[in-house]
This record gives sequence, C-alpha cells and structure tokens, in this order.
Amino acid sequence: HSGLHGRSHTLVESGPNTIWLGAYEAGPFRLRLDDDGQLMGIDDYSEAPGRRNMGEVQVFAGREGPWFIGGDQIRRFDGEDFVPVPGLTVPENLGNEALWRLAEGTDGELWLRSNARTWVWRTQSDGSARWQLVSLRPLDDGLTTYWILPEAEQIWFARMDGIARLDRSDLGPPGELLPTLISGLADPADGRSLPWPRLDPDASPWQRSPMPQGLRFQFALPSFQAGAAATQFRSRLLGMDADWSPWNTRAERSYTNLPDGDFRFQVQARDGLGREAALAELPLRVDPPWWRHPLARLLQVGALLALLIALYRWLLQRRERQLLATQAELERNVAERTAELASSNTQLQVQAERLRQVDQLKSRFFDNVSHEFRTPLSLVLGPLDDVLRDARVRLGERTREHLEMANRNARRVLDLIVELMDVNRLEQGQLPLRRQSLELGSFVERQLEGLAPLLERHGHAHELQLPESPAWVEADPVQIERCLGNLVSNAAKY
Repeated sequence: HSGLHGRSHTLVESGPNTIWLGAYEAGPFRLRLDDDGQLMGIDDYSEAPGRRNMGEVQVFAGREGPWFIGGDQIRRFDGEDFVPVPGLTVPENLGNEALWRLAEGTDGELWLRSNARTWVWRTQSDGSARWQLVSLRPLDDGLTTYWILPEAEQIWFARMDGIARLDRSDLGPPGELLPTLISGLADPADGRSLPWPRLDPDASPWQRSPMPQGLRFQFALPSFQAGAAATQFRSRLLGMDADWSPWNTRAERSYTNLPDGDFRFQVQARDGLGREAALAELPLRVDPPWWRHPLARLLQVGALLALLIALYRWLLQRRERQLLATQAELERNVAERTAELASSNTQLQVQAERLRQVDQLKSRFFDNVSHEFRTPLSLVLGPLDDVLRDARVRLGERTREHLEMANRNARRVLDLIVELMDVNRLEQGQLPLRRQSLELGSFVERQLEGLAPLLERHGHAHELQLPESPAWVEADPVQIERCLGNLVSNAAKY
C-alpha cells in the first residue's frame, strides 16, 4: 500500500477495527478497518512528537491497548501521541541484547524476552515494582522466541524449534548467593601470579618486598545459576579511588604506579538475576624502597646540602676569577682607547689648523679676486655710462646697442662678483640681511616681468599663480631677488 513504507516486523490487532504495524525504518502505522474488514485508511506516526526519541519501535499486544517499545522507553498510545508509562522502562542491564517479545501475565506481570535472557515485571513485598531476571535454563540457548503466553500455572513459549511449556512451580526462588571472592593477585607487567595469604579479616595487610610496580586483582562470584556469564563486578581501592568503578563483566582490575601507604581493595559482584553479593576486601601496604626511608632521606638531604655548598663555593671562585679577568681586560681597553683618543685629538687639531689656514686663504683669494675684478669693471662701466648718458654724443643705433650690451654684460659680471663676495661673507657668518616688510606677490610679479625676455629667448612661457590675499613677509629684497633670478635663469637654461 502506498501509505506504508519500511520493513514491517510486528503486527498487533487492537480491537475489531484497528491493526498496528511496526516497521524498521518508519512507523508505527495504524490501519483503520470497516466492519467488513476493508481498509479505510492508514495513519503514519513516524513524525509524532512522542515517537522522535524512540528509535526503532516494536509493537506488542496488551489487554488495554498495544505496548510500544523503542530505545529504553515503554509507551502507550493515548489517542493522539505516544506517552511514557510512569515508572516503567526497559531493564537497565539489557546492554546490546535485542528485544524479541513482551507479553502480559497474571496479576499485572509483564514478561520480556531478549535474545539471551528473560525478565518479569513484578510487584515486590515493599509495594514497589521492578524487573527481575528469571532463570530459564532450558530456554537460554539463543533460539528466537516468537511469542510468550503467561497463564496462571504455566507459561508457553513459541520458539524456532517448537512450543515449550514451563510450569510456574519451576520458577522458585534462586539459590543462596555466595559472597564475592578475590581469587588471586598478579603482576600486570608480565602476568606472573603473586603469592598471597587467603583472606582473613584479622590478617595483617598484604605486602611484598620488593613491591612490583603494579598489581592486578582477580576476582569471581561462585555460582551455579544459569546466566552466570552475565555476572558483573565493581571495585575500588580505598586510599586511591574516589568511588566505585562502573558495573562491568571484567573479572580483574589492574593498578600501576601505586604510591606508598596503606590501601584496602574492595570488590562486589552482581549475579545475572540482579542480586548484589557481599563484598570482598584485601588490605595491603606498599612500603617505600630503601632510598625513600627516613634515614635514607636524611642522608640524601645532607649529601645534597654538601654538594650545594661545594657547588656554591666553586661558582663563587669561578665568578671572582671572571671578574678579575674582566677588570684587567677593561683596563687594557681603557688604556688603548685613551691612546687612540689622544692620537685622534692631535690629528683633529692638525686638521682644524689646516682648515683654518685654507679658510683664510680662500677668504683672501675672494677678497683679491673681488678687488682685482671690481676695479677694472668700474673703470669700464664709468666711461660707458658717461657715453650713454651724454646727449651731445651722437651715436648710431647699432653702436648704441653694442654699448648698451657691453654695459649690461659688465654689470652682470659685477653682480656675479658681488654674489661671490656675498657667498664668502655668508660662509663666514658676516653677511648682514637687510630685512624689510615686503609684499611677496607683487615682488615676484615684478621680478618675473624683468625675466620674461630671458624665458622667451629660450623658448619658454611662464604662468604666475598668486593667492588672493597679500602675503607680507620680513625679508631682504636683494637676496630674494638674487635667489629668484638664479632659480628662473637655471630653469630657462637647463
């Protein structure tokens, strides 16, 4: 049918018109029938809120409605969802066993069968109810049980090999539970058994010299009951373990690197029926090796102190020798550096004297050059100025141009000589700056107007960008003019 999916495994009739179907990958499904047995509809409860945490859900018949088992939960259907049954879950020690069948017995009994064991849910003498593991030795052979039918005096089992009947009279109380037994001690390093006295409550603590690095306690539960393989143990070593170990089927417990001191090993068993046996105890004492005895400790401390004192004295002497060597090395370095500084000072004095003499020679050279050049230039400029200013002298146009050019070039040479002298005075710190209030924008504009022919002669154009507001500065106009002229002249030429 299109409304069903997954592989079905259980089928339960609930009333004349309802069938519940359990499947591996989905469900459970409720099939609704009419009075003629025809299918009316299918309800898929795969996504029901109470179904989500149940895993694979199995369906079993019950007098008041089906039982639904999934994971560790047992639930009922209330008409809308699957709700837990208060106080009822699967047995705690079920482990990885597969559940095969759940059936209702008499007086509120529930029978639960797995692939290995059988439990019955009964009310105890104190009024509480719990799962009790029952021994069905002829049936505990692992064969599949298809259904269980509990009756007042007997219980029927349908199995792969046929039908079995068990009288309730055979389900008497189990035999007496013997106490837990510590069966042996071994060295976990090589598995070698260690001799030890049989348990006696008044015996002194077990000890061995030399004590091995670890101990392996072996224990058992004497029992002839069926399901003895399911016996579980828990243990602890008082003085080392804070609590009991979890229940498990391992019949031994190993400890390594035991510290010195007194300990008491305790172990308790629980049989396949869930009964807890009386615990077994073994006191033991781990003595320290000879090198950890108090006298040995005292000797070790004394030897360590003597070694530390000797080491301290050796380090002190070594440090003193290092300091003396360092001091001698420093004295040698200081003497060498002092001699080097004296030699350097002498060389610096000689060089300073030479530089002073060179500077004097340079200043004298500039003075002589300036004097020698200015005198003939003055003699040249004087007559040129007189001729150019004398109106009585009639000069041809070309002659006047040549004279004016000679005048300009002579004055340019004179300006260069003045600049050379100013450079010398600037280096000597003797160039006075004649500062005055100067509007820089108009000053630069005037200077560029005079330099425009130079720029045009070299094929350049210039553009002047000035701020809107005046820029007043305190400066020497002669030096500013000289700097600006040199800057523009070099830019035009190069």
